[in-house]
Amino acid sequence: MLPEDTELLEDLFLLAMLNKEQDETIDDIISMLVETNSLSFDEAKEIVANLKTKGAIINDGLSFLGITLANSAKEKFQLN
Repeated sequence: MLPEDTELLEDLFLLAMLNKEQDETIDDIISMLVETNSLSFDEAKEIVANLKTKGAIINDGLSFLGITLANSAKEKFQLN
């Protein structure tokens, strides 16, 4: 996976995590993204591992860093 692709997919995953329902888990988010062909299962697992290593995901939710990164991703996708 190219670094640009990784960044885009991380942004996508962070946005999904930011907008998830309280009872949804990371596995639910992965399933949703795989079912919509947004990511492959292997890509999703790699993205989750990367985000956990960065400290953006702790347990089954976003850390303060993760929320900050997700909000930054949200701004990237907003139309002006």
